[in-house]
Amino acid sequence: MNKKLTMPGMLLLAITLAGCAGASSSSASSTPSSSSAPSSSSAPSASSSVAVDGAVAKLQTAYDSLGALITDPNNITVGFQVPAQLANSVQASWSSNQPGVISFGTASAGFINATVNRPAKGAGDAPVTISAALSLQSELSTAMLTQTWSLAVTVKENTVAELVIENIADILEIEDPTYSDTLNVVLEDMTIFGNSVGEAWAYDGTGIIQIWGGAASTMQVGKVYTVSGTIKWYFGIWEIVNSTATEQTNATPQLPTKQTISSVANTITTLVTAGEHLSASGNASNGNFEPIYARVTGKIYMIPNDTSSYNTYLLDSNNTGFVAGAGDVPANGLMFYYGTDNFALIRQYAGIEVTIDVIIYTYRSNNRAFAIYYVGGVDGITATLTDEQKLTIDAAAISVPTSITEATTLSLPKTGSNGSTIAWTFTDSNNLSNSYVNLTDGKVTTPVDSQVTVSITATITIGTLDPEVRIFVLKIGVYPISTTIEAKSVAANTVVRVVGVITATTDDIANGAYWLQDAAGAISLFDPTNILEPSIIGKTYDIVAPLTPFNGLLQLRISSLSEMVEVTGDQALSIPSPLDISSLTLNSTNLLPLQSQLVTLNGFILKTALNATYTGSFNMNFVNSTGQEIVVRLDKDVPGFANFVTIVASAPAGSPFNFEGLIVGWFKDPQLLVASTSKVTVGTAYTDQQLANAAAGRLGVPAANDKLEANLTLPVTGLFDTTVAWTSSNPDVISTSGVVTRPASGQPDANVTLSYVVSLGTASSIAVEINFTVKANEAVVVVPTQDLFISEYI
Repeated sequence: MNKKLTMPGMLLLAITLAGCAGASSSSASSTPSSSSAPSSSSAPSASSSVAVDGAVAKLQTAYDSLGALITDPNNITVGFQVPAQLANSVQASWSSNQPGVISFGTASAGFINATVNRPAKGAGDAPVTISAALSLQSELSTAMLTQTWSLAVTVKENTVAELVIENIADILEIEDPTYSDTLNVVLEDMTIFGNSVGEAWAYDGTGIIQIWGGAASTMQVGKVYTVSGTIKWYFGIWEIVNSTATEQTNATPQLPTKQTISSVANTITTLVTAGEHLSASGNASNGNFEPIYARVTGKIYMIPNDTSSYNTYLLDSNNTGFVAGAGDVPANGLMFYYGTDNFALIRQYAGIEVTIDVIIYTYRSNNRAFAIYYVGGVDGITATLTDEQKLTIDAAAISVPTSITEATTLSLPKTGSNGSTIAWTFTDSNNLSNSYVNLTDGKVTTPVDSQVTVSITATITIGTLDPEVRIFVLKIGVYPISTTIEAKSVAANTVVRVVGVITATTDDIANGAYWLQDAAGAISLFDPTNILEPSIIGKTYDIVAPLTPFNGLLQLRISSLSEMVEVTGDQALSIPSPLDISSLTLNSTNLLPLQSQLVTLNGFILKTALNATYTGSFNMNFVNSTGQEIVVRLDKDVPGFANFVTIVASAPAGSPFNFEGLIVGWFKDPQLLVASTSKVTVGTAYTDQQLANAAAGRLGVPAANDKLEANLTLPVTGLFDTTVAWTSSNPDVISTSGVVTRPASGQPDANVTLSYVVSLGTASSIAVEINFTVKANEAVVVVPTQDLFISEYI
């Protein structure tokens, strides 16, 4: 059975909980006890037991599905969401035995917000039991079947002193950086007055704050919400992350005063004078930038020959040129952040004076510019345009989805915002009777179990100017399913469809990576705008997205345009057991087919001791007993980071480790990634003999050479404090220190065998021989002196 899950729906499934590696120690039983078995007010008697009530199995399936709802019940730190309705229309009513710690709101769009109030610092963790009363009508009678699911969780005490946060202003006044990522807030009367793909900006009468990720993309401009989440310090601003939101339907929206900016340069000068650009390079103790809602008049400027995402600015109209920021001096324009809505449309106004609504949201210290989001929408740009400019901009503003999987109605405008006329035709004249797209009303009919390609043309005209023509190719219907291996073989940016189970996340790797595996292999899901949430791990999805390789990593790019359908019931997959690659030759050839899969690595030795106080991402280099090497990357945002640091980073060189549930990642070369499902244990200590063998396998020695003419560099120490002893079959030609003495001119070349043994304590590796042919010195050619005095009489 398939359950449609669009991107906003996925955000509603967010349960943003801090996780630890490994299975949780407390979880709800997948088998209900007798007291929680499905019950009915009119259960069938023994004589009627032949009739099977299908609702019983459906209720049990819903009960079992809740076991994966919370991945780490012993580490609850932030609010989360739970479903009000499960598969097969099973209803869920939620409650808590400690409503002062965890409380549940009312259902909205099929989900319920759980608000978490962590105990004060020093008060201790709070044990809470949450329960879901499940109900479904019997298929044999009018009786209602019920079942109760319960889970014991632990809400962690605050790690910082409790603050009373009643509004946005209270957050903006915080100057202690330790509250970043640690302080949960619940704020009412939050009016959304601007948003973008993954951000929203809220105002409550006391201040403006950015909401990033979480529920941000589901909140609508002009509506009022109660928002809960965690505050985070980012580029000089406080923002709310891991958010949930409940609409306050009876609340009156209140909007911030919109500033009018007629001089970009003066505004930047004012901000610099106030030091607003300095805090972005520090932390909360350096100050706080409060986003500014403004209507700005200026000229759109794009840096010539710059194709990066950070090349578009808003300058004063009379500005003669762009000046990039340097040191503590910002750029002389406001930089459009590339994630802003309508970015392509903004760029069409390059060189033109416009009046637009923006949010100056922070100072980007890495770009040395104050950054803005445009929040005016498609029709929110005011400009004085020539007919040629109107035509170009109206043509650029037309957008038609390239992938349509279900019946819908396209927006096929007949006029542009600048007065152009738009005529729609089928590109191929033979396609005028096309039965899939109605060009009059935009209705799209999808084929059954197949996909068709339709090309339509928009002809845009203004007055007597030559028309602009834009052609749109639409793929209509359901993509055929590809295996992950097939999906990784298509050309870049090709849209594919795969079905697989989400095995893990590596969080900050590649801006948020999740990993999907099917029977054939696995593939990465690249999530640049943090649409996905850890609650999808263990679930099966039918995904339509483009392949976007990056430095060798083959990945599907997930965006608001992606299609993700949860697959449930008998078609759902289970997370496979990790593949043991310990005995595999760990090179690019062997690991490329295994890219993105879960794997196990046993008995690998830490090459170099690490710093036990690591707080950032780092790589770990391991070798096995034969000297084969592999990199294991530990990202700072992977759940269980601290646990891995404690176990691995405090170990001395030569310590053996076993890893379960690593991901085969890639960055130009293969590397194994620690994931949310990874576990690490200390292996059986290696003997001196094994360490000597491993060191011998990683020893950098000269290669055999049949034309040797120069001295050799012979290492005398190796990994794990091993020593290296060299012997020579002819020390007069090649000494044990690598000095080469070539045979004299006219003598034959000399064949010499060097051998080395790596030792640790009383243990030594097997001797390894390397053959060399040392070239004899070249013969000296004497050129006879000619008689320069030749008699003219001869």
